[in-house]
Amino acid sequence: MVWPRALNVDENIRSVKRTGPPGGLQRPHILRSNNRKQHEGTDMHKQFLTPMILLVLAGTAQAQTDNLEYFPASGFGGMVMPFSDAVRAGNLLFVSGKLGTTEDGLVAGGIAAETRQALENIKASLERHGSSMDRVVKCTVFLADMAEWGQMNEVYTTYFGGNLPARSAVGVSGLGLDGRVEIECIGVVAE
Repeated sequence: MVWPRALNVDENIRSVKRTGPPGGLQRPHILRSNNRKQHEGTDMHKQFLTPMILLVLAGTAQAQTDNLEYFPASGFGGMVMPFSDAVRAGNLLFVSGKLGTTEDGLVAGGIAAETRQALENIKASLERHGSSMDRVVKCTVFLADMAEWGQMNEVYTTYFGGNLPARSAVGVSGLGLDGRVEIECIGVVAE
């Protein structure tokens, strides 16, 4: 691995010295300047700017959290679940993970059938709370077996048309109800 030539970590860095065998792993060693006088002005700016930046960020975060709306989830037979079906924060809708289930339980047919049903469940949730599949910006897919990634993908891509959302796919050691796939999404809600 070759490390970057310039490290913009802080203004006290005056050079980077490379160590390690030629062609091997090289690690940067940062040499710091001992000349405090040249940095006194930047310290004053840090002392003033850091609290100001934090205040601006805190205000933005507060404004976003003031507008939270929780939509309760219900399970089989009307059972109350220990999580929300979705949470709206501003114009974003965070939809909880969905398995390939119907009122009768996990659908039969393996990864393709479960993926299709999980996406139908997501679609219903999005529409129930003011969004749609074409307004999804991010998905996370949890797979019980990463070898089924291709089969899941064949079904998954049919739900989003030409604008595929950003996505992560993660292999897990187990899912609820012994499912093969669970998918969660973030969608945009029209204001």
